[in-house]
Amino acid sequence: GPLPKDQIVVTSKYFGTKKLGNFGLIVTRQEVDQSGRKEQADRWVHHDEMIVCLSDADLEEMVTRKIEGERPAVVIDRQIRAIRQAI
Repeated sequence: GPLPKDQIVVTSKYFGTKKLGNFGLIVTRQEVDQSGRKEQADRWVHHDEMIVCLSDADLEEMVTRKIEGERPAVVIDRQIRAIRQAI
């Protein structure tokens, strides 16, 4: 099923100044559910942590863009914008 909030929280445990930094990617089979989206925005606003989730569809789009000579990072940029606009 869709990725729930608790998976965002678990991933954030790896973040911090003496840990892995403050940017992370989660690759998931499906989209993030509504509670997960809210948690992504909360982590950005209150903890300066950007957790981007990429679904199978996102990865397929990235591969297609690469094959077509386009920038695959556009997909990640779009996800970051969505998190920021949710605030």
